[in-house]
Amino acid sequence: MDAYWRNEAFEYIRSNPASVATSIARKTLEFASHEEVANNRSLAEERLFSPVLRTLPSPFGWLFALGIPGLILLAWHDRRGWLIIAPLLVVIATFSVFFAEARFRFHAVPLLALGGGLLLDQLWGFMRAARHKSLAGTFAMVLIFAAVSAWATRQVPQTGISWDAIAWGYFKMGDLIAAEQVLETPHPGMDITDKWEEALGLLHWSQGNFEAAARHYRNATELNPVSHVAHYNLALALQRTGDINGARRHAALAVSIAGLPEYVALQKSLGQP
Repeated sequence: MDAYWRNEAFEYIRSNPASVATSIARKTLEFASHEEVANNRSLAEERLFSPVLRTLPSPFGWLFALGIPGLILLAWHDRRGWLIIAPLLVVIATFSVFFAEARFRFHAVPLLALGGGLLLDQLWGFMRAARHKSLAGTFAMVLIFAAVSAWATRQVPQTGISWDAIAWGYFKMGDLIAAEQVLETPHPGMDITDKWEEALGLLHWSQGNFEAAARHYRNATELNPVSHVAHYNLALALQRTGDINGARRHAALAVSIAGLPEYVALQKSLGQP
């Protein structure tokens, strides 16, 4: 199996050299950016709940601006410094060849933090020794890498905020007021998803507005026709509004997709069409 996928990968590279080179160049650029490519956690979302993260700048930008020059100076003054740079190159290669997610870039953080510490120590030494030219040159190098990081950030897509996930988080916490605030607040540029519509459906259900709940659950089924949960909840909402035929239809769809016991029980309680 290992050999099969390796051969498939090399065959794709041989068949699409320009596309592969463009992808690697783009992901290498993303490595330098402030912006993270979130996987299971997102700093963009964490900042909504953390005053510390809202106050501090995005960590990777200043780590890159300080760490890379620091490691370069280390390698310049001590040949053993290349032993530290080598793992960083491996991280960059991993990030560039595989998917450009934050978890692949995370392994560079300790190395860049070390480089940043060495650089700050070097700058302090230049200040104490009044070596103004060395101080200015080193600081200019930091500014160059900071500019590269800032430019790279503008070239990559910005991480969006999953407002639907936040709303569902509040529902799971039992905080209906906070969930309502998230759902009722306009979020410019947000894509409307089936999970967002389901959250609105649950909000209206909890408020006893079953017609509005049915409307949003119907929107959810249109956005994601194979969502058995949306079909089931729509059937429940339609049952409350008195639309028994509609409830039967969506209960049957839920059963056909998943066939969970509660779906079957609802279908039986509604009777056969």
